[in-house]
Amino acid sequence: MTEYEHTIAILILTLKQIKGIGSKAVIRILQRNKVKIVEVKAVDVKFLETLDMLNYLSKSDMNDNDWDQFLKVSHQVVNTAISNGIQFIHCYMKDYPARLMVNRSKPALLFCKGNVSLLNSEKNVAIVGSRHPDSYSFKYGVRLAERLASKGYVIVSGLAIGCDSAAHQGALNVSGKTIAVLPTPLDGEIYPKANHVLAEEILVKGGLLVSEYPPGIPLKEYDLISNLKARNEWQVGLSNGVIVVEAKSKSGTRGAMRFATGSGTPLAVIDYEPHFGAGFLSEDRYSANVEYIRNNLADSIFEWNAVEAFMSKMQGYYTNLVKESRNSLDAETFEDMTQFQQIKFENM
Repeated sequence: MTEYEHTIAILILTLKQIKGIGSKAVIRILQRNKVKIVEVKAVDVKFLETLDMLNYLSKSDMNDNDWDQFLKVSHQVVNTAISNGIQFIHCYMKDYPARLMVNRSKPALLFCKGNVSLLNSEKNVAIVGSRHPDSYSFKYGVRLAERLASKGYVIVSGLAIGCDSAAHQGALNVSGKTIAVLPTPLDGEIYPKANHVLAEEILVKGGLLVSEYPPGIPLKEYDLISNLKARNEWQVGLSNGVIVVEAKSKSGTRGAMRFATGSGTPLAVIDYEPHFGAGFLSEDRYSANVEYIRNNLADSIFEWNAVEAFMSKMQGYYTNLVKESRNSLDAETFEDMTQFQQIKFENM
């Protein structure tokens, strides 16, 4: 990490501590002050007070002591990350996921353990679903992940029990790569506890754990619910497509499904009717699968030829997305394409 990249990380961490400022606001502030940020040598109170904070903050809202405290915490977070082997990647670094650049609410800063190159792998697919799938769905999820990983796909999921575990395990079974998106800081206890060993295996076998939550800052009890919702979004955002193994109409997986359709990300659901017959159509545990098939909101897959057709759709999506992400970053963050290429895509 360069000195400049370290400086921007401190800036982002400091901005995120301001009450009422989330990821979207941080990105807007960075964009509004792009000339100053490109030239910044150090983040201190003097520099922070020169920033245009849009309507998020007036000078009367903050004093030097507030800024000093925020800066102290930011440096502590960075030191905690380094001491725990955690890398931080922000939107001014070439390792930042190109797929996320087109997301208006993208996290300005990610924390990673493991193989960060997987974030920009050409072939990423999210496999998600119920925490309590039936045995057939679980086995199908494992086998699907095995076959996709064997084809060079990086399997993205959320480390939850159930379908997420099936996805990660399937990739590991064939020495494939997998990314686990966590709703908690990487220096804390793995969530859920039951998947601590699986998380370690992901790292040992060249995979990646990623979180947007700063190490060294304990989560409040009520944070986890909103973090789980955000995790659903980032699983989609890191992928060329999403495959739902099993989901109820009222479930957390629906959040990922809604985000996929809303963002134009290819979405497929498993159609178990060839296996279960009419029982698939009436069983509540598959109700989201059935709903999305009936309303033509997702591709219906079961046999491998249908999976291969979905793979082609994902590849087309990725090709268009990379073009869009280049244009997005150039227009919003930097003054010209030369600057953009140096910082973001110089090795792509």
